[in-house]
Amino acid sequence: MKFRLKIPPIAAALALSSVTCTATTILPETGLTTSTYAAGMQHLSTGELDKAEAAFKESLRSSPNHVAALVGLADVATLRGDTAQARVYMERAIALSPDSATVQTSWGRYQMLAGDYEAAREAFEKAIAINPRVAEAHTELGALYLTRLNQPRKAIESYKLALVLAPKNLELHYALSGALARTDDITTATQLLERAAELAPNEGYPYQLLAVIQASSGLPDEALVSFGKALDREPLLNEARWARAELLGSKGRFDEAIQDYQTLLTNSPNFAPAALMLGLTYQRTNRAKEAEESYLHALSIDPTLAMAYNNLAYGAAERSERLDDALQW
Repeated sequence: MKFRLKIPPIAAALALSSVTCTATTILPETGLTTSTYAAGMQHLSTGELDKAEAAFKESLRSSPNHVAALVGLADVATLRGDTAQARVYMERAIALSPDSATVQTSWGRYQMLAGDYEAAREAFEKAIAINPRVAEAHTELGALYLTRLNQPRKAIESYKLALVLAPKNLELHYALSGALARTDDITTATQLLERAAELAPNEGYPYQLLAVIQASSGLPDEALVSFGKALDREPLLNEARWARAELLGSKGRFDEAIQDYQTLLTNSPNFAPAALMLGLTYQRTNRAKEAEESYLHALSIDPTLAMAYNNLAYGAAERSERLDDALQW
């Protein structure tokens, strides 16, 4: 399956030099710390936490006041679930660079992950007061309002300010469109995602997100068109194909849904839910043999699928066939 990572780790802000205008106050000064810090960020992005930790600590040995490395170590600790150690590193970073908008943004992100939303809001607002042109601070404040405080209108305000500073940032387009949809402003959300589609002419995700918003807003026909545009751009965008297949099935367009489920299994042969849903769709169209084959295929991938056993037994009992197997199923 093809998925997207939406939220970067805490230290990612320190690498966004095009957005974070205060980065020069905290970046490493020597070639050694620059290379080791960069290696740490690379290891962090690939989930190699031990290697990332070693690289960040090497940066600190060479430059004890390397704030970016401290934030990197906070990332490592957070990803390990050690929030206490992450806080120690972040507090050291804050003490060394309290007037860095980037560090305050990272501190706010840590507080949000720790569940202290008021402290997170204060940190993001402090970052903005220090430097209102740091798009990351506006972005994270918007995420806090949208995903934690359930205040989509305030999120819209923050995301719009961020988008002024980073007008080509696709993730901002996606976040703002989601907030707009929460306030039922589907027209503006649509315009924003169409703009995102122009910025990324080879990506299907803008249309996939638009389709999800349309479907959840009671516009299934428009959603199917958008799913089609997403898949025209990226035929292997399996999330979009899965969602379209479910939507087609809900509208009684079973043959088209079957085709999508079959394509999903071609793209991802071990994706058991597609085999299960294919069997269910065959069953709904009275194609008993194909349904049984699909359920058995699903179980060959994942023997724990209770619905497949249930539907196999039901089908066998209904046809008065394989009754011994039906009892076992």
